[in-house]
Amino acid sequence: MSNQLQAEQRLPNEKLVYWALQFNVLITVMNTTMFNVAIPAITMDFTLSPSEVSWVVMSYSVMFALGTVTYARLADQFELKKLITIGLSLLGLGSVVGVLAPSFGILIGARIMQAAGASAIPGLGMVMTSRYIPLERRGRSLGKIAAASSLGFGLGPVLGGLISQFFGWSSLFFITLLGLLMLPVYRNQLPNEESRKGHFDVGGMGLLALAVIAMLAWISTGNHWFASGLIFIILFWLYTGRVQTPFISRQLLTSRKYVPLVVLQFLVFFQYFAVLFMFPLLLADIYQLPIMRIGFVIFPGALCSALASFFIGRWFDQASSVPLLAGGICLLKTALLLFSCLGYFSFWVVMFSYLIAAIGFTIVTTGISREVSNILDRGHIGAGIGFLQLCQFFGGAFGVASTGRLLEYDTQAYISFNPLWVGTHAAYGHTFALMAGVSLFTLAVYLLNLYGQDRNRSRDKAEGYQDFSA
Repeated sequence: MSNQLQAEQRLPNEKLVYWALQFNVLITVMNTTMFNVAIPAITMDFTLSPSEVSWVVMSYSVMFALGTVTYARLADQFELKKLITIGLSLLGLGSVVGVLAPSFGILIGARIMQAAGASAIPGLGMVMTSRYIPLERRGRSLGKIAAASSLGFGLGPVLGGLISQFFGWSSLFFITLLGLLMLPVYRNQLPNEESRKGHFDVGGMGLLALAVIAMLAWISTGNHWFASGLIFIILFWLYTGRVQTPFISRQLLTSRKYVPLVVLQFLVFFQYFAVLFMFPLLLADIYQLPIMRIGFVIFPGALCSALASFFIGRWFDQASSVPLLAGGICLLKTALLLFSCLGYFSFWVVMFSYLIAAIGFTIVTTGISREVSNILDRGHIGAGIGFLQLCQFFGGAFGVASTGRLLEYDTQAYISFNPLWVGTHAAYGHTFALMAGVSLFTLAVYLLNLYGQDRNRSRDKAEGYQDFSA
Protein backbone atom coordinates (compact mmCIF):
# COMPACT_ATOMS: atom_id res chain seq x y z
CA MET A 1 0.00 0.00 0.00
CA SER A 2 1.00 3.59 -0.44
CA ASN A 3 2.66 5.06 2.59
CA GLN A 4 1.08 8.45 2.10
CA LEU A 5 -2.47 9.48 1.23
CA GLN A 6 -2.30 12.07 -1.50
CA ALA A 7 -5.23 14.35 -2.33
CA GLU A 8 -7.50 12.53 -4.78
CA GLN A 9 -9.57 15.45 -6.05
CA ARG A 10 -9.56 19.20 -5.76
CA LEU A 11 -12.37 21.26 -4.27
CA PRO A 12 -13.93 23.81 -6.67
CA ASN A 13 -13.74 26.52 -4.00
CA GLU A 14 -11.45 25.33 -1.25
CA LYS A 15 -11.60 28.59 0.74
CA LEU A 16 -15.40 28.58 0.84
CA VAL A 17 -15.52 24.97 2.02
CA TYR A 18 -13.02 25.67 4.79
CA TRP A 19 -14.86 28.77 5.92
CA ALA A 20 -17.95 26.56 6.27
CA LEU A 21 -15.98 23.85 8.07
CA GLN A 22 -14.42 26.38 10.45
CA PHE A 23 -17.86 27.77 11.27
CA ASN A 24 -19.26 24.30 11.99
CA VAL A 25 -16.26 23.37 14.15
CA LEU A 26 -16.75 26.63 16.07
CA ILE A 27 -20.45 25.87 16.65
CA THR A 28 -19.70 22.25 17.62
CA VAL A 29 -17.11 23.19 20.26
CA MET A 30 -19.27 26.02 21.60
CA ASN A 31 -22.20 23.61 21.88
CA THR A 32 -20.23 21.72 24.52
CA THR A 33 -18.79 24.61 26.53
CA MET A 34 -21.98 26.72 26.47
CA PHE A 35 -24.07 24.04 28.16
CA ASN A 36 -21.42 23.43 30.82
CA VAL A 37 -22.00 27.00 31.99
CA ALA A 38 -25.80 26.50 31.93
CA ILE A 39 -25.79 23.43 34.21
CA PRO A 40 -26.75 25.37 37.41
CA ALA A 41 -29.75 26.95 35.66
CA ILE A 42 -30.93 23.59 34.26
CA THR A 43 -30.62 22.07 37.76
CA MET A 44 -32.91 24.73 39.22
CA ASP A 45 -35.52 24.63 36.42
CA PHE A 46 -36.02 20.85 36.57
CA THR A 47 -35.22 20.44 40.31
CA LEU A 48 -32.45 17.94 39.69
CA SER A 49 -29.75 16.37 41.81
CA PRO A 50 -26.09 16.69 40.75
CA SER A 51 -26.05 13.07 39.56
CA GLU A 52 -29.18 13.60 37.47
CA VAL A 53 -28.05 16.82 35.82
CA SER A 54 -24.67 15.23 35.00
CA TRP A 55 -26.49 13.30 32.27
CA VAL A 56 -26.81 16.54 30.30
CA VAL A 57 -23.05 16.38 29.81
CA MET A 58 -22.54 12.62 29.97
CA SER A 59 -25.24 11.67 27.42
CA TYR A 60 -23.82 14.17 24.95
CA SER A 61 -20.28 12.98 25.60
CA VAL A 62 -21.06 9.29 25.08
CA MET A 63 -22.93 9.84 21.81
CA PHE A 64 -20.31 12.31 20.55
CA ALA A 65 -17.51 9.82 21.19
CA LEU A 66 -19.34 7.00 19.41
CA GLY A 67 -20.52 9.22 16.57
CA THR A 68 -17.06 10.58 15.81
CA VAL A 69 -15.50 7.19 15.14
CA THR A 70 -18.62 5.89 13.36
CA TYR A 71 -18.86 8.77 10.88
CA ALA A 72 -15.15 8.59 10.12
CA ARG A 73 -15.43 4.84 9.58
CA LEU A 74 -18.46 5.26 7.31
CA ALA A 75 -16.45 7.72 5.21
CA ASP A 76 -14.46 4.75 3.90
CA GLN A 77 -17.63 3.53 2.13
CA PHE A 78 -20.03 6.46 1.64
CA GLU A 79 -19.57 9.93 0.14
CA LEU A 80 -18.80 12.77 2.52
CA LYS A 81 -21.57 14.94 1.10
CA LYS A 82 -24.28 12.52 2.30
CA LEU A 83 -22.70 11.93 5.71
CA ILE A 84 -22.33 15.64 6.45
CA THR A 85 -25.92 16.24 5.33
CA ILE A 86 -27.14 13.58 7.76
CA GLY A 87 -24.98 14.98 10.57
CA LEU A 88 -26.07 18.61 10.21
CA SER A 89 -29.73 17.58 9.82
CA LEU A 90 -29.60 15.64 13.09
CA LEU A 91 -27.88 18.57 14.80
CA GLY A 92 -30.62 20.93 13.61
CA LEU A 93 -33.44 18.57 14.60
CA GLY A 94 -31.96 18.06 18.05
CA SER A 95 -31.66 21.82 18.48
CA VAL A 96 -35.33 22.37 17.64
CA VAL A 97 -36.39 19.65 20.08
CA GLY A 98 -34.17 21.19 22.76
CA VAL A 99 -35.72 24.65 22.41
CA LEU A 100 -39.18 23.16 22.98
CA ALA A 101 -38.20 20.51 25.56
CA PRO A 102 -40.94 20.41 28.23
CA SER A 103 -39.22 17.82 30.43
CA PHE A 104 -35.78 16.69 31.48
CA GLY A 105 -36.13 13.39 29.60
CA ILE A 106 -36.84 15.17 26.31
CA LEU A 107 -33.92 17.55 27.00
CA ILE A 108 -31.60 14.52 27.31
CA GLY A 109 -33.01 13.13 24.06
CA ALA A 110 -32.34 16.46 22.35
CA ARG A 111 -28.74 16.49 23.56
CA ILE A 112 -28.21 12.92 22.32
CA MET A 113 -29.64 13.88 18.94
CA GLN A 114 -27.41 16.96 18.83
CA ALA A 115 -24.35 14.84 19.60
CA ALA A 116 -25.33 12.29 16.93
CA GLY A 117 -25.21 15.13 14.41
CA ALA A 118 -22.37 17.27 15.75
CA SER A 119 -20.00 14.29 15.91
CA ALA A 120 -19.94 14.26 12.09
CA ILE A 121 -17.95 17.49 11.97
CA PRO A 122 -14.56 16.68 13.60
CA GLY A 123 -13.96 13.27 12.03
CA LEU A 124 -15.29 14.09 8.57
CA GLY A 125 -13.44 17.42 8.61
CA MET A 126 -10.13 15.58 8.95
CA VAL A 127 -11.13 13.00 6.34
CA MET A 128 -12.04 15.86 4.00
CA THR A 129 -8.63 17.44 4.57
CA SER A 130 -6.79 14.17 3.94
CA ARG A 131 -8.84 13.37 0.86
CA TYR A 132 -8.91 16.72 -0.94
CA ILE A 133 -5.97 18.81 0.30
CA PRO A 134 -2.41 18.14 -1.00
CA LEU A 135 0.16 17.29 1.65
CA GLU A 136 2.13 20.50 1.11
CA ARG A 137 -0.91 22.56 2.21
CA ARG A 138 -2.47 20.13 4.65
CA GLY A 139 -0.96 21.67 7.77
CA ARG A 140 -2.40 25.05 6.82
CA SER A 141 -5.88 23.55 6.46
CA LEU A 142 -5.64 21.70 9.77
CA GLY A 143 -4.47 24.95 11.36
CA LYS A 144 -7.70 26.61 10.27
CA ILE A 145 -9.72 23.86 11.93
CA ALA A 146 -7.61 24.18 15.10
CA ALA A 147 -8.17 27.95 15.10
CA ALA A 148 -11.95 27.50 15.04
CA SER A 149 -11.75 24.92 17.82
CA SER A 150 -9.61 27.18 20.02
CA LEU A 151 -11.93 30.11 19.47
CA GLY A 152 -14.90 27.91 20.37
CA PHE A 153 -13.31 27.00 23.70
CA GLY A 154 -13.05 30.71 24.52
CA LEU A 155 -16.35 31.97 23.11
CA GLY A 156 -18.46 29.15 24.54
CA PRO A 157 -18.32 30.15 28.23
CA VAL A 158 -18.68 33.86 27.39
CA LEU A 159 -21.71 33.49 25.11
CA GLY A 160 -23.17 30.70 27.24
CA GLY A 161 -23.12 32.89 30.32
CA LEU A 162 -24.52 35.95 28.52
CA ILE A 163 -27.32 34.10 26.72
CA SER A 164 -28.32 32.04 29.77
CA GLN A 165 -28.44 35.11 31.97
CA PHE A 166 -30.52 37.34 29.67
CA PHE A 167 -32.56 34.90 27.52
CA GLY A 168 -32.59 31.59 29.41
CA TRP A 169 -30.58 28.41 28.85
CA SER A 170 -33.01 27.00 26.24
CA SER A 171 -31.95 29.86 23.93
CA LEU A 172 -28.56 28.18 23.60
CA PHE A 173 -30.14 25.70 21.19
CA PHE A 174 -30.73 28.55 18.72
CA ILE A 175 -26.94 29.00 18.41
CA THR A 176 -26.44 25.43 17.23
CA LEU A 177 -29.20 25.86 14.63
CA LEU A 178 -26.85 28.25 12.83
CA GLY A 179 -24.74 25.25 11.79
CA LEU A 180 -27.40 24.35 9.20
CA LEU A 181 -26.56 27.50 7.25
CA MET A 182 -23.42 25.79 5.91
CA LEU A 183 -25.25 22.78 4.47
CA PRO A 184 -25.71 24.33 0.97
CA VAL A 185 -21.95 24.94 0.77
CA TYR A 186 -21.16 21.25 1.29
CA ARG A 187 -23.93 20.15 -1.06
CA ASN A 188 -22.62 22.38 -3.87
CA GLN A 189 -18.86 22.22 -3.32
CA LEU A 190 -18.01 18.66 -2.27
CA PRO A 191 -17.36 16.31 -5.20
CA ASN A 192 -19.80 13.53 -6.03
CA GLU A 193 -18.34 10.17 -5.03
CA GLU A 194 -19.39 6.64 -5.69
CA SER A 195 -20.24 4.52 -2.69
CA ARG A 196 -17.67 1.78 -2.19
CA LYS A 197 -18.65 -1.78 -1.56
CA GLY A 198 -17.72 -3.08 1.82
CA HIS A 199 -19.01 -4.71 4.96
CA PHE A 200 -19.77 -2.44 7.90
CA ASP A 201 -18.84 -4.29 11.07
CA VAL A 202 -21.92 -3.83 13.27
CA GLY A 203 -20.68 -6.35 15.84
CA GLY A 204 -17.37 -4.57 16.31
CA MET A 205 -19.11 -1.21 16.56
CA GLY A 206 -21.46 -2.64 19.18
CA LEU A 207 -18.64 -3.99 21.35
CA LEU A 208 -16.74 -0.70 21.06
CA ALA A 209 -19.94 1.21 21.94
CA LEU A 210 -20.47 -0.88 25.09
CA ALA A 211 -16.83 -0.34 26.07
CA VAL A 212 -17.08 3.43 25.51
CA ILE A 213 -20.35 3.78 27.45
CA ALA A 214 -19.07 1.74 30.39
CA MET A 215 -15.67 3.46 30.57
CA LEU A 216 -17.13 6.97 30.33
CA ALA A 217 -19.71 6.09 32.98
CA TRP A 218 -16.86 4.85 35.18
CA ILE A 219 -14.99 8.11 34.69
CA SER A 220 -18.04 10.30 35.26
CA THR A 221 -19.66 8.51 38.21
CA GLY A 222 -16.74 6.83 39.93
CA ASN A 223 -18.83 3.63 40.18
CA HIS A 224 -16.35 0.78 39.87
CA TRP A 225 -18.98 -1.58 38.47
CA PHE A 226 -18.58 0.29 35.20
CA ALA A 227 -14.96 -0.89 35.09
CA SER A 228 -16.50 -3.92 33.41
CA GLY A 229 -15.93 -1.87 30.25
CA LEU A 230 -12.44 -3.37 30.30
CA ILE A 231 -14.05 -6.74 29.51
CA PHE A 232 -15.69 -5.27 26.41
CA ILE A 233 -12.33 -3.86 25.32
CA ILE A 234 -10.82 -7.35 25.55
CA LEU A 235 -13.77 -8.84 23.67
CA PHE A 236 -13.43 -6.15 21.01
CA TRP A 237 -9.75 -6.99 20.57
CA LEU A 238 -10.47 -10.72 20.25
CA TYR A 239 -13.34 -10.04 17.87
CA THR A 240 -11.25 -7.91 15.48
CA GLY A 241 -8.94 -10.90 14.95
CA ARG A 242 -11.81 -13.12 13.84
CA VAL A 243 -13.60 -10.99 11.22
CA GLN A 244 -12.39 -10.19 7.73
CA THR A 245 -13.29 -6.47 7.71
CA PRO A 246 -13.37 -5.31 11.34
CA PHE A 247 -14.64 -1.93 12.51
CA ILE A 248 -11.04 -1.03 13.40
CA SER A 249 -8.39 -3.37 12.05
CA ARG A 250 -5.65 -5.08 14.02
CA GLN A 251 -3.17 -3.72 11.49
CA LEU A 252 -4.12 -0.18 12.50
CA LEU A 253 -4.08 -0.92 16.24
CA THR A 254 -0.57 -2.40 16.02
CA SER A 255 1.02 0.12 13.65
CA ARG A 256 4.38 1.29 14.98
CA LYS A 257 3.81 4.81 13.67
CA TYR A 258 0.11 5.28 14.32
CA VAL A 259 -0.21 3.95 17.89
CA PRO A 260 2.44 6.26 19.43
CA LEU A 261 0.65 9.27 17.90
CA VAL A 262 -2.61 8.09 19.48
CA VAL A 263 -0.89 7.73 22.88
CA LEU A 264 0.63 11.20 22.51
CA GLN A 265 -2.76 12.68 21.64
CA PHE A 266 -4.34 10.98 24.66
CA LEU A 267 -1.71 12.41 27.02
CA VAL A 268 -1.91 15.94 25.61
CA PHE A 269 -5.71 16.02 25.89
CA PHE A 270 -5.40 14.59 29.41
CA GLN A 271 -3.29 17.58 30.45
CA TYR A 272 -5.12 20.32 28.58
CA PHE A 273 -8.59 19.30 29.75
CA ALA A 274 -7.24 19.12 33.28
CA VAL A 275 -6.18 22.76 32.83
CA LEU A 276 -9.59 23.69 31.42
CA PHE A 277 -11.25 22.05 34.42
CA MET A 278 -9.03 23.58 37.11
CA PHE A 279 -8.60 27.01 35.55
CA PRO A 280 -12.13 28.34 36.34
CA LEU A 281 -12.15 26.66 39.75
CA LEU A 282 -8.86 28.34 40.64
CA LEU A 283 -10.15 31.75 39.54
CA ALA A 284 -13.33 31.29 41.57
CA ASP A 285 -11.67 29.95 44.75
CA ILE A 286 -8.57 32.15 44.94
CA TYR A 287 -9.64 35.32 43.12
CA GLN A 288 -13.42 35.08 43.78
CA LEU A 289 -14.34 35.80 40.16
CA PRO A 290 -17.97 35.30 39.04
CA ILE A 291 -18.81 33.04 36.09
CA MET A 292 -19.12 35.94 33.65
CA ARG A 293 -15.64 37.27 34.38
CA ILE A 294 -14.10 33.80 34.25
CA GLY A 295 -15.33 33.46 30.68
CA PHE A 296 -13.68 36.75 29.75
CA VAL A 297 -10.41 35.61 31.35
CA ILE A 298 -10.43 32.44 29.23
CA PHE A 299 -11.19 34.34 26.03
CA PRO A 300 -7.79 36.09 25.46
CA GLY A 301 -5.91 32.79 25.58
CA ALA A 302 -8.39 31.15 23.23
CA LEU A 303 -8.24 34.12 20.83
CA CYS A 304 -4.42 34.18 20.75
CA SER A 305 -4.37 30.43 20.20
CA ALA A 306 -6.85 30.76 17.34
CA LEU A 307 -4.78 33.49 15.67
CA ALA A 308 -1.57 31.50 16.17
CA SER A 309 -3.17 28.45 14.53
CA PHE A 310 -2.95 30.04 11.07
CA PHE A 311 0.83 30.40 11.45
CA ILE A 312 1.24 27.00 13.14
CA GLY A 313 -0.32 25.19 10.19
CA ARG A 314 2.06 26.90 7.78
CA TRP A 315 5.06 26.06 9.97
CA PHE A 316 4.19 22.35 9.75
CA ASP A 317 3.97 22.65 5.96
CA GLN A 318 7.39 24.30 5.72
CA ALA A 319 9.50 22.64 8.42
CA SER A 320 10.09 19.34 10.18
CA SER A 321 7.38 18.38 12.65
CA VAL A 322 9.86 17.02 15.21
CA PRO A 323 11.04 20.31 16.80
CA LEU A 324 7.57 21.84 16.50
CA LEU A 325 5.86 18.98 18.33
CA ALA A 326 8.57 18.90 21.00
CA GLY A 327 8.25 22.67 21.39
CA GLY A 328 4.48 22.44 21.79
CA ILE A 329 4.84 19.83 24.54
CA CYS A 330 7.42 22.04 26.28
CA LEU A 331 5.06 25.04 26.13
CA LEU A 332 2.34 23.00 27.77
CA LYS A 333 4.78 21.84 30.45
CA THR A 334 5.92 25.45 31.04
CA ALA A 335 2.32 26.55 31.56
CA LEU A 336 1.70 23.75 34.08
CA LEU A 337 4.85 24.68 35.99
CA LEU A 338 3.75 28.33 36.11
CA PHE A 339 0.33 27.28 37.37
CA SER A 340 1.87 25.03 40.03
CA CYS A 341 4.38 27.64 41.27
CA LEU A 342 2.72 31.03 40.78
CA GLY A 343 -0.99 30.39 40.33
CA TYR A 344 -1.67 31.93 43.73
CA PHE A 345 0.50 34.99 43.09
CA SER A 346 -1.32 37.06 40.49
CA PHE A 347 -4.41 37.04 38.36
CA TRP A 348 -2.25 38.06 35.39
CA VAL A 349 0.12 35.12 35.86
CA VAL A 350 -2.85 32.77 35.66
CA MET A 351 -4.12 34.41 32.45
CA PHE A 352 -0.64 34.30 30.86
CA SER A 353 -0.14 30.66 31.85
CA TYR A 354 -3.40 29.66 30.19
CA LEU A 355 -2.38 31.52 27.03
CA ILE A 356 0.86 29.50 26.85
CA ALA A 357 -1.03 26.25 27.48
CA ALA A 358 -3.55 27.00 24.73
CA ILE A 359 -0.84 27.72 22.15
CA GLY A 360 1.18 24.63 23.10
CA PHE A 361 -1.94 22.47 22.88
CA THR A 362 -2.77 23.85 19.43
CA ILE A 363 0.76 23.18 18.15
CA VAL A 364 0.74 19.56 19.27
CA THR A 365 -2.78 18.69 18.10
CA THR A 366 -2.23 20.32 14.69
CA GLY A 367 1.03 18.42 14.25
CA ILE A 368 -0.43 15.07 15.27
CA SER A 369 -3.42 15.52 12.95
CA ARG A 370 -1.10 16.25 10.05
CA GLU A 371 1.14 13.27 10.82
CA VAL A 372 -1.82 10.90 11.05
CA SER A 373 -3.28 12.13 7.76
CA ASN A 374 0.16 11.59 6.19
CA ILE A 375 0.90 8.04 7.36
CA LEU A 376 -2.50 6.40 6.77
CA ASP A 377 -3.53 4.96 3.43
CA ARG A 378 -7.02 5.10 1.89
CA GLY A 379 -8.16 1.86 3.50
CA HIS A 380 -7.41 3.07 7.01
CA ILE A 381 -7.96 6.84 6.93
CA GLY A 382 -11.56 6.83 8.18
CA ALA A 383 -11.03 4.31 10.98
CA GLY A 384 -7.65 5.83 11.89
CA ILE A 385 -8.97 9.36 12.27
CA GLY A 386 -12.09 8.19 14.11
CA PHE A 387 -10.12 6.10 16.59
CA LEU A 388 -7.64 8.95 17.14
CA GLN A 389 -10.47 11.31 18.05
CA LEU A 390 -12.12 8.70 20.23
CA CYS A 391 -8.88 8.32 22.20
CA GLN A 392 -8.37 12.07 22.51
CA PHE A 393 -11.89 12.30 23.92
CA PHE A 394 -11.00 9.64 26.47
CA GLY A 395 -7.86 11.55 27.33
CA GLY A 396 -9.86 14.69 28.06
CA ALA A 397 -12.41 12.78 30.13
CA PHE A 398 -9.70 11.02 32.16
CA GLY A 399 -7.96 14.36 32.70
CA VAL A 400 -11.06 15.98 34.14
CA ALA A 401 -12.02 12.99 36.29
CA SER A 402 -8.48 12.44 37.61
CA THR A 403 -8.01 16.12 38.39
CA GLY A 404 -11.30 16.32 40.27
CA ARG A 405 -10.35 13.35 42.42
CA LEU A 406 -6.84 14.71 43.01
CA LEU A 407 -8.23 18.04 44.16
CA GLU A 408 -10.72 16.33 46.46
CA TYR A 409 -8.14 13.95 47.95
CA ASP A 410 -5.54 16.69 48.34
CA THR A 411 -7.99 18.97 50.15
CA GLN A 412 -9.02 16.21 52.56
CA ALA A 413 -5.53 14.85 53.21
CA TYR A 414 -3.81 18.21 53.80
CA ILE A 415 -0.65 16.93 52.19
CA SER A 416 2.10 19.31 51.13
CA PHE A 417 4.71 18.34 48.59
CA ASN A 418 4.95 21.49 46.47
CA PRO A 419 7.01 24.00 48.50
CA LEU A 420 6.86 26.58 45.69
CA TRP A 421 3.14 27.16 46.29
CA VAL A 422 2.97 29.34 49.40
CA GLY A 423 -0.54 30.78 49.00
CA THR A 424 -3.91 29.42 50.07
CA HIS A 425 -5.71 26.53 48.35
CA ALA A 426 -2.50 24.55 48.02
CA ALA A 427 -4.43 21.66 46.45
CA TYR A 428 -4.20 23.49 43.12
CA GLY A 429 -0.43 23.82 43.37
CA HIS A 430 -0.05 20.12 44.11
CA THR A 431 -2.38 18.99 41.35
CA PHE A 432 -0.81 21.27 38.73
CA ALA A 433 2.60 19.94 39.77
CA LEU A 434 1.42 16.38 39.13
CA MET A 435 0.10 17.45 35.72
CA ALA A 436 3.52 18.96 34.98
CA GLY A 437 4.95 15.51 35.75
CA VAL A 438 2.53 14.00 33.22
CA SER A 439 3.77 16.58 30.71
CA LEU A 440 7.35 15.50 31.30
CA PHE A 441 6.28 11.90 30.74
CA THR A 442 4.60 13.00 27.49
CA LEU A 443 7.84 14.54 26.24
CA ALA A 444 9.69 11.34 27.13
CA VAL A 445 7.12 9.26 25.21
CA TYR A 446 7.58 11.44 22.15
CA LEU A 447 11.38 11.34 22.23
CA LEU A 448 11.44 7.58 22.85
CA ASN A 449 9.08 7.14 19.92
CA LEU A 450 11.48 9.03 17.66
CA TYR A 451 14.33 6.82 18.86
CA GLY A 452 12.18 3.72 18.30
CA GLN A 453 11.31 4.82 14.78
CA ASP A 454 15.00 5.14 13.90
CA ARG A 455 15.68 1.62 15.21
CA ASN A 456 12.64 0.14 13.46
CA ARG A 457 13.58 1.83 10.19
CA SER A 458 17.02 0.26 10.32
CA ARG A 459 15.61 -3.15 11.22
CA ASP A 460 12.89 -3.05 8.56
CA LYS A 461 15.43 -2.09 5.93
CA ALA A 462 17.52 -5.09 6.87
CA GLU A 463 14.53 -7.49 7.00
CA GLY A 464 12.63 -6.10 4.02
CA TYR A 465 9.54 -5.37 6.15
CA GLN A 466 7.16 -2.52 5.32
CA ASP A 467 4.44 -1.28 7.68
CA PHE A 468 1.34 0.15 5.97
CA SER A 469 2.14 3.46 7.67
CA ALA A 470 5.90 3.27 7.43
